[in-house]
Amino acid sequence: VADYAWHLIVPALILGLEGTAQLVRIMRGNTLDVLGKQYITTARAKGLAERFVITRHAFRNTLLPVITITGLRLPSLVGGAVLIESVFNYQGIGYTIVYATTNRDYPLLMGGVLVTALMVLLSNLLADVAVADETHGVAPHFVRAGERLVPPPLVQRGALVAQAAGQRDHGAEREFG
Repeated sequence: VADYAWHLIVPALILGLEGTAQLVRIMRGNTLDVLGKQYITTARAKGLAERFVITRHAFRNTLLPVITITGLRLPSLVGGAVLIESVFNYQGIGYTIVYATTNRDYPLLMGGVLVTALMVLLSNLLADVAVADETHGVAPHFVRAGERLVPPPLVQRGALVAQAAGQRDHGAEREFG
């Protein structure tokens, strides 16, 4: 067992590090974008420590797209596993799907497709659950407009309509962060 685990280190590293550079670039871009937001400026103006501002306010909102992209990329590991398993001569799910395709073993192929489809559904569900905010039940970039939580562009449009009608906009500009 120890020998088998030892020989799985390189294939696991290859599959795991395949998209790391792209995720790092997305994380960097999102961090720069979030650090320019108004709630970050407000947190700094309140006198919060920079470490606290970055870890509690910026980092949390920066991770949302990264978690979503990671959840969507998880099923692509099966496609990468086909190549890795053929290079390292492992008999895993990728090898099994290729074997079923070449030998016209349709029940085995349907099982492989079913497992892959379940991986897609489960990874999307896990990404959505990870992005959901525990306190509000929605992603924190949504804002409150009256009694509803809606995306910011709709709130801004609603605020303009409310101002044109002479009504209060009920805090439509407030963001959760």
